[in-house]
Amino acid sequence: MFKRATLAVKLMLAFLAVVALAMGAIAALVDRSAAQHFEDYVSVSARPRLAASLPALADHYARTGSWAGVDALLEAEFARGKGHGGQAEDGRGLQPVLADAEGRVVYDGSGRDVGNVLGSADLRRAQPIRVGAEVVGYLLAARGAREQGFIDSLGRSILGWGLIAGVVALLLGALLARRMVKPIRQLRDAARRVGSGELDYRLSVSSGDEIGELGAQFNQMAAALQEDEQLRQRMMADIAHELRTPLAVMRGQVEALLDGVFELTRENILPLHDAVLLLGRLVDDLRDLALADAGRLPLEADEVRIDALISRVTSAYEHAASDKGLSLHVELAEPLPPVLGDAQRLEQVLGNLLSNALRYTPAGARVVVRGWCDEDGLGFSVEDNGPGISPEDLPHIFERFYRADQARARAAGGSGLGLSIAKRLVEAHGGELTVRSELEVGSTFAVRLPKAPQNRPY
Repeated sequence: MFKRATLAVKLMLAFLAVVALAMGAIAALVDRSAAQHFEDYVSVSARPRLAASLPALADHYARTGSWAGVDALLEAEFARGKGHGGQAEDGRGLQPVLADAEGRVVYDGSGRDVGNVLGSADLRRAQPIRVGAEVVGYLLAARGAREQGFIDSLGRSILGWGLIAGVVALLLGALLARRMVKPIRQLRDAARRVGSGELDYRLSVSSGDEIGELGAQFNQMAAALQEDEQLRQRMMADIAHELRTPLAVMRGQVEALLDGVFELTRENILPLHDAVLLLGRLVDDLRDLALADAGRLPLEADEVRIDALISRVTSAYEHAASDKGLSLHVELAEPLPPVLGDAQRLEQVLGNLLSNALRYTPAGARVVVRGWCDEDGLGFSVEDNGPGISPEDLPHIFERFYRADQARARAAGGSGLGLSIAKRLVEAHGGELTVRSELEVGSTFAVRLPKAPQNRPY
């Protein structure tokens, strides 16, 4: 039953248990301390009267050799109303306790402890009875009726106040438990709403404690889920749009050929071939991106010379740059140590960056490919003096299917996945791809890679 109780009930019961244990311990300690102090008080106040009776008791033991018959002597010595300070304030006589040499009680004025053995604390308060040099017994004063009444009254007061404190603690515990459980219940309800698909729901966080931090983390999680869902929906829409373009071209061309509108010639088949190539490139890009996101993109790691890689890629793009009227320059720092990576994948990254630069840079401008090295690593960059990227578009430039120029045709602008794939490929090599751009000035995409470890075993 306790396991199925609500958290508020568990907290209330926990508070009540703590208060009960605390009050019980305090009551026991107070009762013990009060009794100890009263025993000391009684012993000190009765010491003169007890000392006056020691000679008579010692004489009795010397005559009889035991404590037999001492009751009559003690009753006579401490009779009610007798002088020498024996009269107590409440009208009752002093209650003496007599124990033998072993500490066993042989007489108790209250008649309660006869036969019991005195404790060490009682023996320290007692006055020894000596016959010669031998201790034959101990005499002390028992707790009187007034003292006992005060102790009992104190115990009842502690019990009463303990009950009041328990009730107050229960009420405060209920209030505190309600305040503590309220944000947890809100978090539970929020989790249900987000789990049911209401991803735009957010908690109202007003505290800075651990529960407030948990609420803030929940809001961040919900925002991330909402963003991922939006990206997924947008990606599905973009994929459908990207696939629709080449399929529409293929369908229209095939229908025209079947209806006899176009003759079956090489020129009329070329649009079909271009659409198939575009479709294949899009499927390949999607596959690479899916593998990179899943962390399963195959890499054939080996030592790669960045300078040789830059030379190969730029040589392949020299003709395209010349056809567009662009000047392509290469600047290499010396020397460039090797990196550990997949040469084909790194060529794919540089080729994508260089292709983008050539595509968006106007005729008559220049594109510079640099290879560099510093203490932290090495890499390459592609710099152009094209139109640049606006500050609003720059944070999204590596998102899949994102285009700074939304009006640009897909055929002229690629699949929209190149930069996303390039970023995943660089990260798979333990590197970083960054961009710096300014409108009407140009853009620079830089790839930083870690150096290959020396003396690497093969």
